[in-house]
Amino acid sequence: MRPTDPPLARPLRFLGVALSAVVMIQLPVSAADPASSKRRITSGLMPGGSRMDDVLFPRYDTDQQLVSVLKARVLTLVSDQLMRGDEVTIDFLNPDLSARGRVDMRRAMLDQQKNLLSSSEPVTLRNDRIIAKGTGLFYDLTVGGAFLTGPVLTWIAAAAGDPAASMENAASAPLSVPAANAAKPADDGSAAAAPGATEPSIRATLGEALDRSEAANAATREFLKKAELDAATADKPQVPQQLPLPTAPGPDDTVIDCDGGMHYDPDQGVFVYLGNVRVKDPRFDLSGANDLKIFLEPANPTDQDTKPSAPGDATSRMSGEVKRIVATGAVRVLYKDVPQGKQPIEASGALLDYDLKAGRIVISGGYPWVVQGAVTMRAGEPDLSLRIDPNQGKFETSGGDWKTVLPLQQLRGASDR
Repeated sequence: MRPTDPPLARPLRFLGVALSAVVMIQLPVSAADPASSKRRITSGLMPGGSRMDDVLFPRYDTDQQLVSVLKARVLTLVSDQLMRGDEVTIDFLNPDLSARGRVDMRRAMLDQQKNLLSSSEPVTLRNDRIIAKGTGLFYDLTVGGAFLTGPVLTWIAAAAGDPAASMENAASAPLSVPAANAAKPADDGSAAAAPGATEPSIRATLGEALDRSEAANAATREFLKKAELDAATADKPQVPQQLPLPTAPGPDDTVIDCDGGMHYDPDQGVFVYLGNVRVKDPRFDLSGANDLKIFLEPANPTDQDTKPSAPGDATSRMSGEVKRIVATGAVRVLYKDVPQGKQPIEASGALLDYDLKAGRIVISGGYPWVVQGAVTMRAGEPDLSLRIDPNQGKFETSGGDWKTVLPLQQLRGASDR
């Protein structure tokens, strides 16, 4: 013991080092036995009010790759179950340890029994091109998923240029509560029904979209269950009005609003938006979605898989490019970016699958309808499908009974001839 040390300094310092070591130990998540990854921070030897500085919680996948790090500048023991973190960040990492995403929080509570971090203060999640702002957050240390409580505003910067400079001010600004969408209601199929008798390519496309959508829904439901949240509660957020973003999105940027919240799965590169989802994009406007999923493109094409892997499986690097959008509800889309000489295309249905890489939009479920210029077509039976080709500015319907509606003036002209 050094002469300057008080009598208890040495044992207390040893205890602090030991606890820090326990905090930094992280078992890999086992896909076969997720329960094997559960752990609890050893805090029984610490009296209430004890604190640790600069604490790290690393998380690894089954290949022993570091996939995320939770950091707290100060961690204070509140009770045997709860710890309070100040100046908390979560860094999501690619296999090469480059940044996949980041969450910043001023203060959060850590439930040691559930391995669940929560914050009721405004939260920002960002990566190279995406900034999402919510009114609170839940983060699962076991599976690595995060849920931003609604309303949530997401800003996706265009690929061209460096979005960091133009988006930095927006990241630190309070969230604006979105106004209700005033568009007329679309046909609601109540649920995304499986496609009926359509051509094989469209049927296969919709089948894959439904599989991916259901997998994302299952992960979100499991997260909400653990956090003791539910979609009905998420659909009715009680938050005060706040100031709008100080920096307006650029003309090539995408803005997504939702009322219910957003689930982020960093391992799979999936964003799930809940409750009255609206999208404003230079190419299209979307409204009426009960839920909407965004799937990011892996940086390595060989990492693509038709089926999402289990939580904790080895992760692939995500490029940040949006690969696919799947929406369900009373979905209505207006595609504006059509070739010169073509009219915009407006369509609605219970399920929308937009494959950005293939340049294809498929709509099914309920009684779909489509309008382009003077031509209106509406399904005469449920669960029919239609496909929009954005690059060509045209659409086609598949199978079943479709009704074509022409303007009265056009019908009169035809009868005169």
